[in-house]
Amino acid sequence: MESISAKDVEKFLRELEGYLEDLRVKNSFYKRICSKRIDELYDLCSLAVKLYGQARLIVGMDQIAILEEKIGEVRKIKRMLDEYMKDMSSKLDLREIRSRLMEIIGYFREVFTKTMDREKSEILSTISMISKASEGKLLRLDELIEQVSRRTGYSREKVLETIYFLNKRNLLDIRIRIHY
Repeated sequence: MESISAKDVEKFLRELEGYLEDLRVKNSFYKRICSKRIDELYDLCSLAVKLYGQARLIVGMDQIAILEEKIGEVRKIKRMLDEYMKDMSSKLDLREIRSRLMEIIGYFREVFTKTMDREKSEILSTISMISKASEGKLLRLDELIEQVSRRTGYSREKVLETIYFLNKRNLLDIRIRIHY
């Protein structure tokens, strides 16, 4: 049996240290990517909860049980994500979870649009986009109505009537500060 020299051992240890550092870098990269994907899934869970709340307000009693089942699944997914974030060593199929959340969100949107007429749905969707774009800044009521009217093609009167309807049904939260 050949004897191993100290130089060979040192060379071998340096190679191992290089491989170990490479693994650390790759592991850190994986955790960052995984964390971003998990954040996206949390965002989808939040969206599903929001859509559930809106759909629950407008559906009949016959559909409540199905909505409850779907939101229960979203809550279960959120708990799974919470557990995964504590210990990333377990296996979790993020693509499958994303796919399932998208199905649930699609179902809530479908229920919402089927129950609500097309005009109201379009106006609510447009207001949602304007709200996100304004990033919480205050808008004048006339500016909001004008923007929604231009984007949807509906009259200002129809937009104002729909905003009133949506606010009254708690599907939209419009707050007005009056200055004169």
